[in-house]
Amino acid sequence: MLLTQIHVGNLAILETTTVQANSGATLTATGLLRAGMRIMGVTTQVLTTLGTSLGITSYIVGDGTNVARWGQSPSLTAGARTEQPQFQDTTWPIYAADTDVVISALGGTFDANGTIEITVHAFPLLHRRAA
Repeated sequence: MLLTQIHVGNLAILETTTVQANSGATLTATGLLRAGMRIMGVTTQVLTTLGTSLGITSYIVGDGTNVARWGQSPSLTAGARTEQPQFQDTTWPIYAADTDVVISALGGTFDANGTIEITVHAFPLLHRRAA
């Protein structure tokens, strides 16, 4: 017998935060990749244009182990996004502990101008009878 259901507990969970650029090579969203969740991907959008005074030309999105797992930004201007077509890794990892999303500058470092919104797309895999 085939049973088709939509289980609210298995739908994607979106967790979003913003990071303010600072003077340095990386920006970190601490613990945003939740332990035990299957991570479908991480997307970003530049909310306010990133400053280029320290040479940055682009940024990559990763997890500290695979620095470009979720791609490279095509631009530093407001509205620029990283989405699934830019993903460098097609696996859906599960982390044993909460893990950071790390945004790394390319071509230089971040100055203190600009903000980036980060969204994690994740879901738990639960048996259909799970609470």
